[in-house]
Amino acid sequence: LTKARAKETQLWGEVDKSVKVFGPDLNTVKRAEKIKADMLPEEKLPKPIEAFITRISAQQEPISAKELFTARSRALEMGREATAKNKFGQARRMNEIADAMLDDLMMVTDETAIVARDFSWKLNQRFNTDLVRGIRKVEPEVALETGIQGSDTQRALNIQAMKRATESTE
Repeated sequence: LTKARAKETQLWGEVDKSVKVFGPDLNTVKRAEKIKADMLPEEKLPKPIEAFITRISAQQEPISAKELFTARSRALEMGREATAKNKFGQARRMNEIADAMLDDLMMVTDETAIVARDFSWKLNQRFNTDLVRGIRKVEPEVALETGIQGSDTQRALNIQAMKRATESTE
């Protein structure tokens, strides 16, 4: 997974980030507004994300894809931190905003962006399943045993998922 994430980072690094995307109409702003509408008045999004959303929704000029990439990375980081602290509501909100940012980045349509998005999508399809996340949390010596628990059908599905996760993308 470490090698695959490094390759993913390399591919995203090759994307032209000078492309401009327009602020107020971004999916990011709309999703954040929807999320905030479902929150208590006393609740706030994390300060960096709240400030970014406020800024891009107020400005009339487009922002660079680089800013959106950076904000998305920060939202994903905050989502991981919230998950680690068992703050699942905050993690879900950060991941929803990161997904909206990715939707906005779909406007960047050069070949490098298409290749990077495809690689990221396939990578996440392989590793972001409950089974694979669970197996990655246990000691390597018991990973296979963990994966083959359950009914015959469940074991077959688990083995397929483990096989997909270990197949090389190179």
